[in-house]
Amino acid sequence: MNRGKLSTSLRKPIATLAVIALLAAGGYFAFARAIGGGAENPERKSVTVDKFFPMKRGDFNITIMLDGTLDASKNHQIKCEARGHFEMKIVKLVEDKSPVKEGDVLFDFSTEKYEKAIQDLNSQIEEHQNNLIQAREDLKMTDSSNLNNITSASDALRNAKDALQKYLDLEARKARQEMQKTIAKAEDKLAQAKASWSKTKEDLAANQTQDSARVAQYEEAITKAAQAVEEAETALENAEHNYRVYKQYDHPQKLRGLRDALARASLGMEKAMVESRGRIAQVESRIRRFKENVDSSKDRLKEITEDMQRLKIVSPVDGIITFGDPRRARYGGDQKELKVGVAVNANEILGTIPDLSKFMVQVMLPEDYRSKIKLDLSASLRSPAFPDLVMEGKIREISPMAVNIIRWDQNSPKVYETKIFTDSADKRLMPGMTVKVEIVSETVANVLYAPVEAVYHREGSQYCRVKTLTGNREVEVETGRSSIHYVEIVSGLEEGQTVLLQRDSLQ
Repeated sequence: MNRGKLSTSLRKPIATLAVIALLAAGGYFAFARAIGGGAENPERKSVTVDKFFPMKRGDFNITIMLDGTLDASKNHQIKCEARGHFEMKIVKLVEDKSPVKEGDVLFDFSTEKYEKAIQDLNSQIEEHQNNLIQAREDLKMTDSSNLNNITSASDALRNAKDALQKYLDLEARKARQEMQKTIAKAEDKLAQAKASWSKTKEDLAANQTQDSARVAQYEEAITKAAQAVEEAETALENAEHNYRVYKQYDHPQKLRGLRDALARASLGMEKAMVESRGRIAQVESRIRRFKENVDSSKDRLKEITEDMQRLKIVSPVDGIITFGDPRRARYGGDQKELKVGVAVNANEILGTIPDLSKFMVQVMLPEDYRSKIKLDLSASLRSPAFPDLVMEGKIREISPMAVNIIRWDQNSPKVYETKIFTDSADKRLMPGMTVKVEIVSETVANVLYAPVEAVYHREGSQYCRVKTLTGNREVEVETGRSSIHYVEIVSGLEEGQTVLLQRDSLQ
């Protein structure tokens, strides 16, 4: 037979043995569930198994045995609290699971990019401050220029107002009065000329009988008087015409021009004020921007400087550091390998330092046991590494929701994360150790009980063999609550009777 056939021929026996082993294990757990109610495990209290057991009334505990993991009640998380302005690469670190003292440097990160950023920010701050100084000088110059412009506009407005007021109060009144005087004089001259003309004509009429030379003189005088009248009428017409032109055209036009000049001066004043405010607003906006740039750069400089100081992580307490995030380890996540050159994220948990003064035990409580466990139940804690060490604790936390024991397998059994706290401590204990947990789920008090070895089953009934004077007699019994060691006898036996222990059940 060749090697391939030999290998094939051996597979069936090996598979058969594996199946038998699984069935045997299943039978054991089925038996434990049948006699323990599905939630109990053997009590740690040693039981002396005799051939006979005298029935008595008393107390016994129903316990649950679970495996747990030891952890510190308090863990100091080690993480980089820098905001992560730049990539944070490790340049120095302690060894994993090494003892450290308070103040020891645990992790040191590269500061090269931070130092470069600080240098650049100092240059930026200096530039922004120079810009701010120049902008403030520009504001002074703008104030001076605005003052000159406003002064000029104010002078022009005042002159326009004065010119209008002067014209209304003096020039217009004077021009009107002079024209009126001119008209009055022209009227007087006309009246005088007409009177002289009339007198001359009267004189001529009175002296018509006189000599011809005298008459010629009168006629010449009349002609001159008529011309004087005509000239006086023309002068009066001109004076009245000029006055009408002044009232209808010159005066309104002059007044309109002065008022337009005043309006332009007012607009010029307003324009000067608006332009002044605009120029000041522009310069003040530049000042605010440069000041904001200075403040922003200073704030960032402060942040980066503070961040750079956080790039050196020191130990807060004495203890032993363990790298990685324990939560990721608990849920089966991959841990980042921490070494020189590795980059980490802001607030990433790099490790923990447990407080070894107090411990707790984390237990995955099977879903079947949840109804039998409650807060403040007592538990005994034993470390297989130190059999002589027994600690007492109490259940303080039970997760309100069940999770799959294998997180990614929805078909895996459900468990409740449970924490048992203890005030006990021992220098030999370290987080991560396996701990055997014995939880007292119930104390059965003042009942008649017998060892489980005294009870056997047949055809759906339970029996005990009672020792009598004539031999052993089979008695049917009714049982109640039970642990892995003892069972409550509800009826069928009495205190003081002696029952036979079925030693075969122990083998």
